Amino acid sequence: MVKHRGAVLLTDEIDERWLDLMSEAGLNMLGVHEIVSEEVNCVQRMLSRLEGGVRKTLGKFENSGIEICYELHAMEWLLPRERFDSDPQLFRMDDKGERCRSLNCCVSSPEALEIVSERAYLLASLLDQSSHDYCLWPDDSFNSLCRCEKCRRLRVGADHNIIMMRAVLRGLRAYDSRARIAYLAYADFLDPPTLSPEPGMFLQFAPMQRDLRTPMRSEESKENTRYRKLLSILLDIFGTDGARALEYWLDNALNSGFKKPPALLSPNVDVIADDIAFYHSMGLDTIETFASFMGADYRELFGDPPCAVYGSAFAAAAEKEKQIRITH
Repeated sequence: MVKHRGAVLLTDEIDERWLDLMSEAGLNMLGVHEIVSEEVNCVQRMLSRLEGGVRKTLGKFENSGIEICYELHAMEWLLPRERFDSDPQLFRMDDKGERCRSLNCCVSSPEALEIVSERAYLLASLLDQSSHDYCLWPDDSFNSLCRCEKCRRLRVGADHNIIMMRAVLRGLRAYDSRARIAYLAYADFLDPPTLSPEPGMFLQFAPMQRDLRTPMRSEESKENTRYRKLLSILLDIFGTDGARALEYWLDNALNSGFKKPPALLSPNVDVIADDIAFYHSMGLDTIETFASFMGADYRELFGDPPCAVYGSAFAAAAEKEKQIRITH
């Protein structure tokens, strides 16, 4: 049986109905997420919503035995964009040689990394989560790497992620000596790093471009085969301790083209069950899925979201693993 079974919800869609659904489905981990927007950075928007009443609701999840973890594209908050006008050297350089206000930072700037570290301490204190495992990710974009002369010497995009997460981890450890930080394998970081992970980094595998119509271990899908091979390599580098799969089985924002009103989502329980069994066989004991665009507006249109289907897939995966053990 997978130890940690989770759903990642948008902050403004978290309510007591989802508490009932998760409890009934046997889920024990809630990821709190915000979709990136241009109006205000997603971390600040989430912090405002927490103080507007969401934190009280989250307390009810925790009282029911569901662990809370904030899962956020946080670099735009950790390196405040308003610093760009006075300190552009802290920010990334694009392919044209121009410094850019948006997306991540110059990972060759000691000052930028120190700011990130200090702000990670502050953010941890504001979040005040009980879990020691943090998911404070790079910004949500491709083509987000710094191209200055020093940063270009880094061999792969994944090395940029390692350096940023080292800075985040330093700040988190100043707040919580047991803190660990996720290395998100996603977007510009879908390659094996050449730099060694810091002790306290764990792998978070997010195969957004996968084919959800077929199981991850299907040889028929080139994308799934690519992700499957990458996961094996990354686990050799990071190990399985704390490693988690962040899937898209219930990601209705993706299914709806990131536009509302939300579309009906009909997940394939056989694919999900096979995927869960695959991840568990690889040593991952934390498996979660985005479950966005399934708040009150979804329920009004279609009824309850398919959380029960997701929960049943864990039971089906456990039975599949049991049969494999008996056969062998």
